[in-house]
Amino acid sequence: RLSNTTMQTSCARVRRHGQLSFKGHDYFVGEGLTDEHVAIRPVNKDGMFQVVFCDREITRIDLRSAKI
Repeated sequence: RLSNTTMQTSCARVRRHGQLSFKGHDYFVGEGLTDEHVAIRPVNKDGMFQVVFCDREITRIDLRSAKI
């Protein structure tokens, strides 16, 4: 059985210049990740998501302010 977090995880490809698009906004996560896929997972705080590459958290996205 999959956990709630696993079921809510999204996948995104980092575009040129290190940007990804999530829920209608673009976020810079780093040019070194260009063309890589990252996981976007909700965290316990409402409106917050973590961006993960392999097993490393790269950054967090705050949907309430549309900022990293």
